[in-house]
Amino acid sequence: MAADAALLSTSIAASHPAGQTTGLPERFASAEDLEQYLIDDALDRWKLLFGKPVPMNVFLQPLQVDLAGAEGGFDGHSETNVQVAGADEPDRVETDGRYLYSLARHELTILDIGQQAEPALVARLAMTGDSQGMLLSGDRLTVFSSFTGLEQRSAITIIDVSDPTGPSILERTLVDGKYSGARAVGDQVFLVLRDDFFLPPPMAKVDQSLWDVDAGVSAPFLEGWLRGGSEPIYETREEYLARIEDQVLQLVMPASATFQGSGEPIDSGWLLDPSDVYRPESEGETVLASVVVFNPAGDQAGPAGAVAAAVSGAATEMHLSSEGLFVLNSRVNRWSETFGGATYLNFADETSILKFTLDAQTDGLDLSAKGSVPGRLLDQFSFDVEGGLLRVATTSGDQTDAENNLFVLEQSGDTFQQVGQIVGIAPGEQIYAARFLGERAYLVTFQNTDPLLAIDLSNPAEPRIAGELEIPGFSNYLQSIGGGYLLGLGRMADPATGQFAEPQISLFDVSDIGNPERVDAATIPTSRAGGLNLFADHHRVAYFSEDGVLTVVAPVAEQTGESALWVYKIDTAASGAEGDRAITHLATIEHDADFGWFGSRVSRAVRLGERLVVVSDDMVSVHDLLSPQAALASVDHGS
Repeated sequence: MAADAALLSTSIAASHPAGQTTGLPERFASAEDLEQYLIDDALDRWKLLFGKPVPMNVFLQPLQVDLAGAEGGFDGHSETNVQVAGADEPDRVETDGRYLYSLARHELTILDIGQQAEPALVARLAMTGDSQGMLLSGDRLTVFSSFTGLEQRSAITIIDVSDPTGPSILERTLVDGKYSGARAVGDQVFLVLRDDFFLPPPMAKVDQSLWDVDAGVSAPFLEGWLRGGSEPIYETREEYLARIEDQVLQLVMPASATFQGSGEPIDSGWLLDPSDVYRPESEGETVLASVVVFNPAGDQAGPAGAVAAAVSGAATEMHLSSEGLFVLNSRVNRWSETFGGATYLNFADETSILKFTLDAQTDGLDLSAKGSVPGRLLDQFSFDVEGGLLRVATTSGDQTDAENNLFVLEQSGDTFQQVGQIVGIAPGEQIYAARFLGERAYLVTFQNTDPLLAIDLSNPAEPRIAGELEIPGFSNYLQSIGGGYLLGLGRMADPATGQFAEPQISLFDVSDIGNPERVDAATIPTSRAGGLNLFADHHRVAYFSEDGVLTVVAPVAEQTGESALWVYKIDTAASGAEGDRAITHLATIEHDADFGWFGSRVSRAVRLGERLVVVSDDMVSVHDLLSPQAALASVDHGS
């Protein structure tokens, strides 16, 4: 298949050259400029609804409702496993080598694990919202939380842990927008949020005489249709404009409010000035991607800087390196066409790339370059920057006509220009894992078997598939362990049908890029628990290179949410034959918690010297790193 995979697909490249762009969008000049854009967009977006009857199927969905004639109304150690060295990623467990910080069930717990014979719980703090992760920098802990509902909001809580036995919340900032990710370099924290960038649709008007409070909101809709009475209609264009004219920016622009730890307000207002927002360049750019900077150790409370650009697509990935902060958005376009009586589904997936740079003096952010590539990203490991070159791996098409691509781009002014490409890789398969490592890239595609593709990037203008290995199953996370070896974590699968089975760990020798080999493999006996994306969260995997110990968090059962830690010894000097295994199972560690039907929920493992510290929602246990079968000590830290 390698020869076929190396063939270029001229249809993709010709229809949409990677990196092609028309230059940077402009910022909005003023609040009035932004307001007029939003109004014009809304009048065009909702023009087919104004004054028209509400379709019967719509009343079953949440609606903005206006009761005609009604008064009032409704108010709207070891470090975290990261992709880029030096760019920390949020995780649910952090440690400074002495203290361990754990997020579980809306609570932060702090344990002393460094100088005690047994770990000791020293503090706990209640957290608001659903905790997404945290970043530890010096004596500041930054916790990210989300609030779900009709409106997406996020919280950024900065905690002083200079005395871990007495942590104190310094400030909490609430912002509009869905949490998409964060990174930290030094004392600076970068946060990416997503929010809708358009005005809401017109309200549906209902005859007040049909309103029955006890029957619920859908009653007047049903009565209107069934009795042939006053069916609900959307407000007219004029009514819509009259209602929103004094609140256009308030309905769209993300707000921000910062409070002291005591709850006293510090500051509030818009997260962004209108001049911090870049103007959309197409109708499909209906999502506002905001990049926000915090300085947890600084004197300024709340956001230190923010900028936003309109993007399209539902998936957002971020990448922070010495080259800048990159925000990537994959958009999946689907439409059908009919020829000769047959209907065909077409795909035109695209990933946009935005590069932001920071003014270190003012914490101001600027959009410095923009581009796009055909196809959609799998995850954050599908993108990388090395020596000023961007490397991107994407999948185009659906399951039946999918093909995969690798692009190399470089910045030229405010655009990204294509340097090299391989397109049409593994037709009919999709990327299940990607990893860029220096002058090499590794891709895993899958249909019934797992081709591991080794790609030579030493000549960026002519990247090439240098080697290929097919094995049963697939990997969906790849990690280098040095010395020319690569770990692949994924699943076994039936070579005939592609039906996936138990989780699988593979050790690959990739020292010869033209001839990758699998040295050994081991399965985790957890049946089909965890689904296809079992290792999508790479923070569940830790490799301690000094002793060659691999730890993997995986589900125990398919439906209960139980999980355990599997510990393996990796010996790259072994042959992999029976009696000389390169992957040796050392222990399976479960935490027996009084948690009813759900049982053990192990989430992370960290190394502290020659000890292995295992963390679950309710317990922390300490084990010998090389002989982890029995716990040396444990403590219950659940609430």
